[in-house]
Amino acid sequence: MRRTSVLPLPTSLHMGFPLQTADEQLALVIHPEGTNSSLLFMILGVVILIAIAIANTKFILFTSVVVKPLKALTAATRKIAKGDYNIDLQPKSKDELGVLSEQFQHMAHEMSQVEKMRQEFVSNVSHELQTPLASISGFVSILQTNGLDEAEQRRCLNIIRHESMRLSRLSENMLRLATIDSNHHPFHLSLVRLDRQLRSMVVAAEPQWAAKCLNIHLELPKTAIHADEDLLSQVWLNIFSNSIKFTPEDGDISIELQSGNGEIGVVFRDTGIGIAEEDRKRIFERFFKADKSHNREAGGSGLGLAIVKRVVELHGGRVEIDSAAGKGTAVTVFLPAM
Repeated sequence: MRRTSVLPLPTSLHMGFPLQTADEQLALVIHPEGTNSSLLFMILGVVILIAIAIANTKFILFTSVVVKPLKALTAATRKIAKGDYNIDLQPKSKDELGVLSEQFQHMAHEMSQVEKMRQEFVSNVSHELQTPLASISGFVSILQTNGLDEAEQRRCLNIIRHESMRLSRLSENMLRLATIDSNHHPFHLSLVRLDRQLRSMVVAAEPQWAAKCLNIHLELPKTAIHADEDLLSQVWLNIFSNSIKFTPEDGDISIELQSGNGEIGVVFRDTGIGIAEEDRKRIFERFFKADKSHNREAGGSGLGLAIVKRVVELHGGRVEIDSAAGKGTAVTVFLPAM
């Protein structure tokens, strides 16, 4: 029976090579000394520690560069969802996250401006509705009292009628703006003779400008354009009404048609009270009134020029205003030529 013996496993590294001599075949075995083996394991441990340190450093950098900005964006999103647009992300890097943070902060600022405009709009609408309603209610109460003569009753009824018409114009203009803004307003392009349209508008408004003895000057050569006739009619009527409203008696209003550089210009000039420089920047804002006292007397709501600007933009044009306080106003509407 053959006996087998179990040899202990080597605890050190050995390498063997065959060696052939003239007489016999031998084997060359090489193994490192103990001190060299300890040094090898020491170096290997140091390398592992360095690798772990580098990995930790990279993780910390990753957390600082990626995770923190993402957490800040998440917190900013929650604030905006609650209606708080006061966001300060302070992007420090120029990479994708930095650009995203910058754009997000810009978006928050724009949303803040929109919310501010919405609040102002609601406030202005409430004021514009409350004023005529309070006036109507007050004069109805006066009419209910005894002892009013016929002249006083007629005066109260005229004021109630005037304020009712003011409410009607306000609601009509608000509805028109809302329809245009929603892009659901019917937009029918057709061939429009601007010279004929402007003359018809002046004739229709004769009672208003004749009552103030205004001098109307027209320079309207034959001009045609592709446009929505009804919307453009509203533009000319709003501008012309403002000129009549703010031009004193015996003043002058001129309407001129110009063409050149692929554009058609419709110029309204008046000798009215003009617009101050600080007001010209806001003249197209909804419910903004450059001269509140005059607007209140004339029943204006501050929506006319907002409608003008929106309709002209729908036609691919622009509006320019040249004015100064006490020196009259020139409003020019530029529209693409055919």
